[in-house]
Amino acid sequence: MEQNINKFSSALFNKLQIEKEEELKTIEKSMNEKIKIEEEKLNEKLKRAIKEAEKLGEKKKNELVSQASVKAKQDVLAVKLEFIEDIKNELTKSLKVFINSLEYEKYIAVQIEKAEKEFNGENLILYIKNKEKFNHMLYDKKFKLIEPENDIIGGFILEDCSSRMRINNSFIFKLENMKDYIGYKVGKL
Repeated sequence: MEQNINKFSSALFNKLQIEKEEELKTIEKSMNEKIKIEEEKLNEKLKRAIKEAEKLGEKKKNELVSQASVKAKQDVLAVKLEFIEDIKNELTKSLKVFINSLEYEKYIAVQIEKAEKEFNGENLILYIKNKEKFNHMLYDKKFKLIEPENDIIGGFILEDCSSRMRINNSFIFKLENMKDYIGYKVGKL
């Protein structure tokens, strides 16, 4: 009987051992499947995080490139504006030298004659810098000579007494009108 009990115990123990091993295999298989699912989820999250980081990096890179491009354009614009101002200053210096020459007096005489034809013999006001310098050539004209309030550098402004018509032939006016042209030419550099 003891032998039967031992055989029975041994068979029971073997059966329990096999069941436990099968149960362990089932649990291990289940755990491996869960681990695999969690690994896949983590890999997916990692891929999304990497894509997001790449997008963020690309966006930041584009922002930095854009900022650098804008800064470079601003620097170039500042240099061009400075260059335009230098040109304007050099032209102003040249014009100030020119207004002290005999050619200037001849130029003014011709330009006043042209401008006067635009007015039909009316009494006119002539704004001209250093008006006493031009009294001798304008003695027979019906001009009221006035020194301009603002610096016109040279040239003149001619208008009728009622201020309906005005011709601005001042150098400062011409210089300001040339500023856009100079800016255009400098912009092409």
